Amino acid sequence: MPRIAVAKIGDIAEGSGIQVDVDDKNIAVFLVGENYYAIENNCTHLDVPLHEGETEGTHVVCPLHGAKFDLETGEALCPPAGASVDTYSVHVEGDEIQLEVS
Repeated sequence: MPRIAVAKIGDIAEGSGIQVDVDDKNIAVFLVGENYYAIENNCTHLDVPLHEGETEGTHVVCPLHGAKFDLETGEALCPPAGASVDTYSVHVEGDEIQLEVS
């Protein structure tokens, strides 16, 4: 599967996320510790951008109503989110952060 460069090392502050658009997908990319995670950017409750949420370990909390998602699996961990979000593989090549998006 082809990889698409979406950011550079240093573009994302530790514990934060950014929004990137790849094809027709709106994706949030997070840096937690030394690991990058990429998930569908919209909360499944009310389409609020998850990249604006706070991280708690490998979870992100929706900034509107507090729904929580696992950054590794995309699983919705608590209401009001009723469905999981998609996840994407992240790779670091040199100073590029790359995603695999099908």
